[in-house]
Order: sequence, then C-alpha cells, then structure tokens
Amino acid sequence: MTGTRGLPGLAAWIGLGLGLLVIAITTLTIAIVEQTMIRRADRQALAVVESKADTLARLLERGMYERWRELRLFARTVGEDLSAGPAVAEDPQWLDRLRGGLDRMQVSYPLYSWLGFVRSDGILIASSIRRFEGSSVRDRDWFEKSQDRPFLGDVRDAGVIAAEVKRHSDDPVRFIDIAAPIRRDDGSSAGIIAAHLNWDWAADIMRLLPDRVDAQSAEAIIARRDGLIIAGPQALRNTKLPPAVLAAMPAAGRVDQQPAATRLEWPGTGRAYYVGAAPLAHSDEYPSPQWIAVARWSSEAAHAETGAWRWRAFLLAVPIFLALLLPLMLVVRWLVRGLGELTRAARAAAEGQPWALAAGRPRARELASLLGAVDRLVSQQASQLDRLTAANRDLEQRVTERTRQLRGALAAQVEAGPATAGATAGRGPFLTAVGQEIRPAMEAIAGIAQAILRDSPDPEARAQARRLLDTADALQPVLDDTADLSRIDAGQVPVTPRPFRLSDLVERCIGTARPLADAKGVTLAATIDPAVPDALSADRQRMQQIVTSLLTGLVRQTAAARVRLTVSIEAAAGTRLDLRFEVSDMADGAQPGRAPAGEGNLGLVLAQGLAGALGGRLDARMAQAGGGTAIACILPVSAGPADARPAETAAERPGLRILLVDDVAINRATLAALLDTGQNVLDEAGDGEDAVRLAAEGGYDLILMDRFMPGMDGLEATRRIRALPGPAGRTPIHGLTGAAAGSDLATCLAAGMDGVMAKPVRPDALQALLASLTAAAAAVPTPDPAPDLQAADRLRRSLGEAAFTGLQRQFSTFAHETAAALAAAVVADDTDEIVRVAHMIAGTSGSFGHPSLSQEAHALQRAARAGQPAADIREGGRRLARSTAEAARRVEAALATPA
Repeated sequence: MTGTRGLPGLAAWIGLGLGLLVIAITTLTIAIVEQTMIRRADRQALAVVESKADTLARLLERGMYERWRELRLFARTVGEDLSAGPAVAEDPQWLDRLRGGLDRMQVSYPLYSWLGFVRSDGILIASSIRRFEGSSVRDRDWFEKSQDRPFLGDVRDAGVIAAEVKRHSDDPVRFIDIAAPIRRDDGSSAGIIAAHLNWDWAADIMRLLPDRVDAQSAEAIIARRDGLIIAGPQALRNTKLPPAVLAAMPAAGRVDQQPAATRLEWPGTGRAYYVGAAPLAHSDEYPSPQWIAVARWSSEAAHAETGAWRWRAFLLAVPIFLALLLPLMLVVRWLVRGLGELTRAARAAAEGQPWALAAGRPRARELASLLGAVDRLVSQQASQLDRLTAANRDLEQRVTERTRQLRGALAAQVEAGPATAGATAGRGPFLTAVGQEIRPAMEAIAGIAQAILRDSPDPEARAQARRLLDTADALQPVLDDTADLSRIDAGQVPVTPRPFRLSDLVERCIGTARPLADAKGVTLAATIDPAVPDALSADRQRMQQIVTSLLTGLVRQTAAARVRLTVSIEAAAGTRLDLRFEVSDMADGAQPGRAPAGEGNLGLVLAQGLAGALGGRLDARMAQAGGGTAIACILPVSAGPADARPAETAAERPGLRILLVDDVAINRATLAALLDTGQNVLDEAGDGEDAVRLAAEGGYDLILMDRFMPGMDGLEATRRIRALPGPAGRTPIHGLTGAAAGSDLATCLAAGMDGVMAKPVRPDALQALLASLTAAAAAVPTPDPAPDLQAADRLRRSLGEAAFTGLQRQFSTFAHETAAALAAAVVADDTDEIVRVAHMIAGTSGSFGHPSLSQEAHALQRAARAGQPAADIREGGRRLARSTAEAARRVEAALATPA
C-alpha cells in the first residue's frame, strides 16, 4: 500500500472531474449564447445596411425627382407664354420676366449652379449668369438629348462655368445636367429650359442620412451602374464596387426593385464588411439616374457588442462556477467517507493488524458485507495458490523421474547399438504414451498459471505462476523430441535429396547454435577438409537437423571453452561419399576412449534416428574421462561436378506478383510467410468477389485460389476470371483444397484451374510451383514438353472405373462445347476468346488422356503471348477446334465399345 501514498484521494479526483464538468458546461453555454448573438448580430447588421442603402436610394430619387419636376413645370409655363406667337421671345419685357423667374428658382434652391432658356436654334437668350447670354450651346450633350423629351444626365465635371459658380466645399465642382423641352400649344418646339444641379446636392443628402438609421458608423456610398464610386469616403472615390455587390443588382432598374445585403471581404482592405445596395428606380416617364446607393458597415463595429458581452459572461461564470462546485464537493466528501473507512480497514487486514468499521453509521453494514466478501476472496486465492504450488512440485518430481528413466533407457539403447534394434519396435508406443501423459498435465498447469497471471493482483502468486510457465517452456523441447522419435520409429521421415553447398550447411548449423554458445561463453569453430567437395547432393534439411542437434546438445553439456565441428571423408566409392561430421570439445591431443552409457541424451537419440533414415550412423564412442567428449555422425552424400551449383533458392529466384485468395486470415498469413522471399509481391483477397476484382486489374503471375469460400467460391471466381478479356483471363490459377484428388480435382480443372494443391500446403511443392513459373517466364518459346501420359491412368485408379467413365462422358460434352466456342470465336475474329478457350482445353485435356490436344492448346497460348499475328491465332484456333471435336468423337467411340 505504500506505493499509493502521495497520490490524490478519490474525493479529489471526483471533485476535479466535477469541476472540469462545470467548466465545460459553462464554456459550452457561453459559446452557444455567443454563437446565437453572432447570428443575431449578422441578421441585424444585414438589415441595417440594407435599410440604409434603401433609405439613401429613396432620398436620392425624391430629391432628383423634385428638381426634374420643378424644371418641367417651369418649361410648361414658358411654353404657354410662347404660344402667343414668335414675337414674344423677342419682347424685352418678357425676357426680363423670364430672367426673374430663373433667378427666383436659383434663390429658392441655391444648389442650382446655373439655369437658362435656349431657343430652338441653340442660342442662349436668358441665363442666370448674364454674360453667357447670346452664346451657342448646340454642342452640349444635354441640348441634343432634350429635344423630344426631358433629360436627366449623369455626374460630370464643370467646364468654363466652374469659375462663375459659388463653391460649397473643397471638392472639384461637378454638375448634374437637367433639361426640359418647351412646347407651344400646337406641339411645336419653342426651346429648352436647362439647369446645372451642383453635385453637393448629393453630399447634403448623404450628410442627413445617419440620423435616419441606427448604425452611426455605417458609411454611405453612391456608385454608377458599372460599379464606379462617385460619392462616399474619400479613399473609395473613383474605385470600383466589389463584383459581389454588382452581381446582386438587376441588369436594368425598375420601379419595384428591392435592396440586397451581403457580407464580404472588401478588396484591398483585408477586412470584412456588411454591404447593402439599392438601385435607383426609374420608369419610361421619369429618367432616374443609373446609380446604386450602397451602405457599408465593418464587421468589427457590427460585433463590438458581442465581444464586450463575451468578457462580461466569463466574469459572470466565475461566481457561478464556485456556487455550483462547493455543494458538489460536500456531496462527494459525504459519499467517499465510507470508502475511506473500508480502505483503512483493508490496509490493516493486509498488514495483519486488527481492524473494525466505525459503528453507528447506516452504511457500516454494507461496508462490512463488502469487506467480508473481499476476505473470502483473499482466502480462496491463498488456497488455490497452495494447491498450485503442491501440483507444481508433484509435476516437477514426476517429470524429473520420467526424464531420468527415459534418458537411461535411450542411452542404454545407443550403447547397445544394433544388438537392440528389435527393441525400437516397442519404443514408439512408449514415447507416445509418455507424451500423452505429460503434455495434458503440463498444458493444464500452464493454463492455471496463465489465469493467475491474468486475474491475480498478488505479486507473489504472479511470480510463482511465471516460474510455472518457465518450467512448461523448458519441458516443451523434450516433448517435441519424443514426437520426432515416434515418427522416426514409425518410418514417417521423408527423404528428399537436393543439390546444396556444404559450406552453406556448415554456416547455417554454426549460426543456429551460436546464440546458445554466446550465452554460455563457448567459442564455436568449424573446419572442412579440403578434400571434401563443396557441391553435394543429399537431404540438406535432415542433415542440418542432425548436425545442429549434435552441436546444441554438446554446447549445453560442455564445461569447455570451445566446441569444434569437423567435416571429413570417412569413405568414398565413385561419386558416393560417406562424410564424417564430428562435434568435439576435447582438448587437442586427447586420446579417445569409450563413452559412458549414462551420458546419452534425447537429442543424441533423435540424431541417431535421423541418421539411420538417411542411411548413416552415429558414432558416440569418442570420449575419454576428464578429456571431453567427441560425437561423430557418418552420412552418405553424392558428389556433384566440380563446377556444380546449388539449386536456385527462393531468394535468388526472380520475384512474382501473386494473389492469395482465402476466406481465413490465418491461412493467408501462412501462405504469405511461405512466399515472402523479399522478391515476391503479395496481394490478398478474402472472398471470390475481391479476387475477381483484383484479377481484372491484371499484372498477376499466379493466383492461389481456395476451393471452398462463403459467397462466391473458388470455382465460380475461377470461371469469372477465365471470362476476363486479355492477359488477365489467362493468369495461372492453382486451387487450394483439402481433397486435391478424385472428382474434386476434376471439378477444379474443369472450372479453369491450372492445378490443385492439397492443404496443408507443403513448402517444397509451393517452391517447385514458383520455380516452374519463373522458368516458364524466362524461357524462349519452344514446343511444350510432352504431358504426363499416365495422367488418365492415375485418375482412373484414384476414382474407380465407374466414376472415371462418368467423367469421360463429361469430358466429351466439354470437348464438343469448347470446339463450338472456338469455331464461333474464329468467325467473330475474337482472339481473346480463342486464347481463353484454349486455356480451358490445355488445363483439362491432359488429365483425361489427350496429351497431344493439351500440347496443341498450350502452343496456341504461347503464340498469343509471343504476339503472333491475329491471322495465325485464328488459324490455330480453327485447327484446335477440329482436334477438340475429334477427341470428343474418340471418347464417345471408346465409351460405346464394350469392355
């Protein structure tokens, strides 16, 4: 319990958790409210700028309309006077009255910079600025455009009149031209009343605008329809409105146009603004200016209130947090008080001290019940630990006694040699019985130990459980050796001679024993007699197992500082050599003697059995008391040519791209381990659908296909892959099945598989398959080797005559169908289909006793892979169709002939 001192108590942890929860809830609430306020501020800001833009547009429309209407009424009055006759225009008194009317209009609205009356010939005869009278205005734009209808122009800079105009600001003088035609009663033109309205008129309206809306910091802007800003903040004049504002405006103004508002980043500022825009409405009767009224409000100003509220909310959250946390802490303290009592009582009980729960509290009874249950649990674990210790002690004694008996008996047999050869007939059942007796008990003990390691909190119990598992691991090699001896006695040791290099074998044996030798501080050395050829042929795997067993056995038992492996020739007869592999820890110059019978071991007996299976023998009589031990094994090998090279290893073979298809993940992992040479590229599929999809992508050199899978099985997946166009449909496919013979073999071949391998897959068979594929890919196209002519006989013997006859009938149907498919593909000029059908024939016909047909189909496939012309492929398909049909007829004739 000392390890827990200094750590925070449960109340502190719960209080911390509750405090964090309150903080999280408060922060989340503030964030939700803040987001709500932001959305509300967004809506309000958009409404403000939209309202301000609309108000500005309406004020501009109203002010301009009043000036335009005032000028039209004055023109109508002048027209009535001129209807009396042309002489009126020449009457000095009438002209004085006209000049007086122009002056009164200018006095009533001082922003009229100029007013005047122009005759139809363009001569100004009455003007508010007298010195301009008599001048011609025919070249003015407003004169030409106001002949037929009233004219309202855009903003322009003042010309020669600028010097005569009273300035209202420091800005350049700009005008808006307004002109109205004068009509007599008969409708004829009598002249034009024109005015220059000072642009300060718009500035006055914009100055009055803030008093009409809520946002005092929002800026007012006037722009033309093309986006050019003509009034507003000085920094924005003669710049363009953002495209988003123009996009919100209709192409042409109407009386019913509505304002629009949006939020955007104003170009060149890097700041966000709420922008409202409203076009000035006009109609056919009133030619309103083509302007856009715009209101702009910065996002910072619009959300200033939200930012201030955020800080006020955090300041308010502190007292709320404290007000919630303090009552919660009181509740937590009351809840954990009982657990504290239980902890103190449990600590006292663990230290062997008397303990008792406080009486008089309502929760004492529940705590007492809980503590009683804990006490019973501890007692049960102690009892189980005692039983486990006793069982472990008994098991160790039994294993020690059995091992002593077994080693003595086996060592005596090694000592007796051939004289006791007949006794091995009864050794297999004995070894099997030993394994069956010890292994279940060992597995049971190991299972109990693992359960204690997983569930027990007691460090001492866990330590004893680990010692039990270590003991079980130490016994595992003994049981494995007894199983190997059982197989040797039963004659179940296959021997497969292969070319190899002796230097490689010795290097691997030394490498296997080196970790054990390094752990004991033993030096390993190896010497090969120069007379021994390096290129040999024998079962390298079994030889390596024998020599490694002798090496590791001697390293375990030796007390010497060095163990040496020596290889020499014991006897020679032609290419047959008897090699002597001697393992010794004897000092140099020591004389050999007879090995004591008591020093035999299980590894030595195993080596003797494997040597006998290879046709060799074990010589364990090379020892002298006090001088070390020497054990020799004589094994027969065949010497290869002087320049012989070992068979190509998996690592030396060119890499292949292989697709592994199996619905069981561990099966795919096993195959991947066997195929992972560092050269091959491996892909995996867990079902038939994935296999077909990956195969369709192409690029595979081999597909290993499980026969039985849920959903789409291996047969259906193979059929669909064979139906793929191009090289993907011709990829070699080998099936994996637990019954790679009989009708299952025939079914796999008929589905389009190139071969079938039985589960569990043998590594040598798998490597042989890869070697054949690599050789086929590297070879220059040559005629196929003759197929196995005994395939049909093997299939007949495997199935029986009746089943084989049924399969022959199926082959006849298959041959007729494939011949027809070939003929149709030739007519359709479909070379991919020709090659696909040829692949089916090649993989099936040889198994049913038609080697020439299989060879012809293989030759057609090779021609297609070599890129032969399409005409040659079609001709080959035509010949193969005839040969296939002929094979079907021969089968039918054989079936019709009585046996």
